[in-house]
Amino acid sequence: MAIVILCLHPQQGRGTARRRRLSFKLALGAAVFQICLTFSAGLAAGFGRNPGSFTPVVMLVNLVLLAANLLGMELSRNWLVNRAGRRSGTWWLAGVALLYTFLPLPLNQLPGPHDGFGVLAKFCAASFLPAFTESLTASFLAAWGGAPATLAYRSLPAFVDWFCPVLPDTDWTFKALTGTLAPALGLAVATDFLAAKRQPARRRRRGGTVGWVILSAGLLVTVWFTLGLFPVRPIVIRGGSMRPVFAEGDVVVVTGIDPRHLKAGQIIAYRNRGGPETVVHRVCAVRREGEEILFTTKGDAAGRSDPAPVHPEQVVGKVVLVIPKAGWVALLAKRLSGW
Repeated sequence: MAIVILCLHPQQGRGTARRRRLSFKLALGAAVFQICLTFSAGLAAGFGRNPGSFTPVVMLVNLVLLAANLLGMELSRNWLVNRAGRRSGTWWLAGVALLYTFLPLPLNQLPGPHDGFGVLAKFCAASFLPAFTESLTASFLAAWGGAPATLAYRSLPAFVDWFCPVLPDTDWTFKALTGTLAPALGLAVATDFLAAKRQPARRRRRGGTVGWVILSAGLLVTVWFTLGLFPVRPIVIRGGSMRPVFAEGDVVVVTGIDPRHLKAGQIIAYRNRGGPETVVHRVCAVRREGEEILFTTKGDAAGRSDPAPVHPEQVVGKVVLVIPKAGWVALLAKRLSGW
């Protein structure tokens, strides 16, 4: 594909020589930032060994495959953006980005018509959004800097992913977050530097795009926390059964835990079988009935234990952090809406 594109007609970016050089530098910066953000997540989640083989022959074969893939994808992207779509606008860039989002995706990763909402949501968050955001950033860089810029942007993270012996061992939710946030910020910065007009008033407004991206990322994180897509999730305390440890309106942060590792004295969140609410109480006893583990829970301010034991499948997680009074707005909104 790369040879065919080169024979057709190699295309330069639509920017001036100065902006093409700037595009290349921005592409390198965005790639380095994406790598740093990914490895920063590894500092919190830990690192693991790259499952690939690192014998010289296999590394050489992988290098050839990676180079062929990148050259074919990015030279053809560059031709579509700067030749076929030279007079087109943002929608053409978005269409090219969408095309190159699905081209490298294996068919077995696409959700089927009979898959549930959870499978579709995980595909959108973990596969589609990161791939589309990266593809959109690459298409924008191709429009201004041509093939050198988009190759610089795509090559560095791919090279690290293929040939670094140690990689972050993060949950899919963190991969989705870093994989979406890093390209989005790179796109925002590139847009401000490359697509900005040269009027002084426009320069004074520079940074607005970055602000919108940061705000959008914050809203995305909030939604993911609320849906429980992160390994940790916030819960608003609605009553006073855990006084004085927690008060009404406090927010507790809960992380998942294997119920077999729970001990008496730990504070857990569990789903109440008698209703939709989540209860936050302390484990006061752990007992076995045959092969099943049962937990007796109790609020610190309550006079007696909860009437029904908690089964392992009810456990949401254990409390790791409390943020005082942070949930009063949400609590007030729920009361006013009658929830």
